[in-house]
Amino acid sequence: MSVICERDVATIVGQTDRLIVEELLRTGATRLELQCAYAFVKGPANVSSLAYDALSRRMQRLVDLLAVGLVDASDRVQSDVPREGRVGCRAA
Repeated sequence: MSVICERDVATIVGQTDRLIVEELLRTGATRLELQCAYAFVKGPANVSSLAYDALSRRMQRLVDLLAVGLVDASDRVQSDVPREGRVGCRAA
């Protein structure tokens, strides 16, 4: 398998910070590794530190980057929503 490219990251992860994309590319991961790391971050497996510890160092790096990148991306999306349109927020 070949290493991931920007298109792979965009397809699997969606929109995220440029620095996160660059760091994901630097890992030299394959598309399958990126898909598995994405599933790990999005799925219930991430609640167990044992599951995380069982991952290879590359997979741990991918998971760490995705965990930060996906949270950052969701914060940007929420910041685009007017304050009164957010769940749990009241207009000032």
